[in-house]
Amino acid sequence: MLYSSYMYVLDVIVIAKGIQKETLTYFSLKEALPGTLVRVPVRSKIYPALVVSMKDAVDVKSEIKNSPFGFKRIESIVGNAPFRKESVQVAQILADYYLTETGAILDLFVPEAILDEKMPEAKKHEQRKFTSVRNEKLIFQASFDDRISYYKTFIREAFARKESIALIVPTINDATLFYEHLSKGIEENVVLLTSNLTSKKTQTTWRKVLDESHVKLIISTPLFLSLPRTDVSILIIERESSSAYTSRTRPHVDQRLYAEVLATKLDMKIIFADTLLRVETIARREQGEFDEVMPTSFRLPPVRDLQIISMIDNANKTPLSPYFSPQLIDHITRSLSSKQNVFLFALRHGIATKITCADCGLVVLCDKCNVPFTLFEKDKKRILICKNCKLEKIAPTHCQSCESWRLLPLGVGVEALAESARILFPEVQIFRIDSTQNKSPKSATLIAKSFEESGGAILVATEMAFGYLTSPVSSCAVISFDTLLSLPHFDREERLAQLLGTLSLVADRSLIVQTRHPDSHLLVSMQGGSMLDWYRKEIQSRKDANYPPFARLIRLSYVGPREKEEDLRRYAESLLIGYHPHSYRGPHHGIFRETPYLLLQLAPTLWSTNKDVAHRDNVLLPILLRLKGVWDIEIDPKNLYN
Repeated sequence: MLYSSYMYVLDVIVIAKGIQKETLTYFSLKEALPGTLVRVPVRSKIYPALVVSMKDAVDVKSEIKNSPFGFKRIESIVGNAPFRKESVQVAQILADYYLTETGAILDLFVPEAILDEKMPEAKKHEQRKFTSVRNEKLIFQASFDDRISYYKTFIREAFARKESIALIVPTINDATLFYEHLSKGIEENVVLLTSNLTSKKTQTTWRKVLDESHVKLIISTPLFLSLPRTDVSILIIERESSSAYTSRTRPHVDQRLYAEVLATKLDMKIIFADTLLRVETIARREQGEFDEVMPTSFRLPPVRDLQIISMIDNANKTPLSPYFSPQLIDHITRSLSSKQNVFLFALRHGIATKITCADCGLVVLCDKCNVPFTLFEKDKKRILICKNCKLEKIAPTHCQSCESWRLLPLGVGVEALAESARILFPEVQIFRIDSTQNKSPKSATLIAKSFEESGGAILVATEMAFGYLTSPVSSCAVISFDTLLSLPHFDREERLAQLLGTLSLVADRSLIVQTRHPDSHLLVSMQGGSMLDWYRKEIQSRKDANYPPFARLIRLSYVGPREKEEDLRRYAESLLIGYHPHSYRGPHHGIFRETPYLLLQLAPTLWSTNKDVAHRDNVLLPILLRLKGVWDIEIDPKNLYN
């Protein structure tokens, strides 16, 4: 190979998940300075990549000769990066924090459409003199209506100061909702950016937002946090408690953390807002990390008629259906006779969440994953489907252990609930929204619209329906409050509180909760109209158990060879002995079987971020890197299992 001044060696960050290398090296026949966007081949695909260094091939010819791999040539040069350099710097911080690659983080915050063709070069971020307080962290816990009212005033004041505002929401439906409430009268100054836009529309809107001749209210999902507009002084993270802020695929990045680090680096004010903020966020306020926009309200949206029905009372059990108490049947009957709609909420899809033997107690488990099957009906046959590996099999007729015929379906599934509702109310139109029934947003939208236009209909649905209902429903009922209490999540009560808060917004007249735990502190607080006592109890419980925000959780799940798992578990425990790992077994989505887990509960300062760097324990870090590969490592896991 000849080396000349017309050949360059480039180190690049590939903007994609699954590359598993921080940088890759290529050669180019043209100059591509750091900050240039290029396209490069990786295996059999072409990916966008960011140049981080460029060297003349003549200067590194010995390195090229000694390389065990031949350098590939870049596919093309796109142009200067259309996103700000601070986005890359924050991605590098989070990559260190989550033990992943910078390109995998960038992939979450840079829309693919702006990487497909030449886009305007990102302007250099300048330290602008905003009149508002900079680098201030605030919380805003208030009702939806109160927040909207405040934002309208807040936006007018910011516009008067010639400052733009970015309002980040977790989902597309949330973006549409806030756009409808905030854009009236200022339509020309409001921009909506969501992942469902076409590539052409995304590129057009991106260019429009970069025109800083007019101030803007930018309403977007986290994908657009890399937008390089320099006059944004305030970043609002709305619906802060939503689980949708944690990316569904690996790496499981908390997008709120990216926004917080970015705001600090850019000296922007950031506001975390919701009807009920996360317990972790309230605790950080008490520790002095945040201030308040206004005094924090712990009141849920008022419901005219809130009923807690105890399902441990025999008087509340009926042979008509295991899902409906007599009180609920009576309430639904009266609502339907008045042409009022009813929303029946269940946490899971399927007929039942597990099958168990009434005689020996055996639970029917997946052959691969060793986790409970979910019971469904398909083509008029009852089948079992594993939620992990999607294995399907015909539902058994008898117990494999004791040969008993008394197999009981347990847990409230949407399919069974809808069928039971059809039997109890045969003349009533029954609608259903869940991920099994509705494979596309269009399907769910049509069903929600048909339901809302009906008078005296029933909707049976999971949380999926919340994003499609556009108006309150007269009556809502939680069929089983207890389902979530059985899940292995340290924040399960918080999730229930958020769920009940959402249902309080959906319910126009009545909210009914059926439970075997009527004395739950959460339900008692809700009946009292204030969540303050519950928050205090939950924060103290987290502190006593050493859970976030009082500890940093790091979860290791074994993904190595099955025959070596016991030896490698003991080896990992010996390396981590100074961190007192908690050892247990459980299901794993990736390997479809029960596997060993190790949970570390660290002091938060041992593993944290700021605007410049990720702080990681110098002893623990090399141990985790040594175990990585055989063990799947997740920072800040949201539950105990993968």
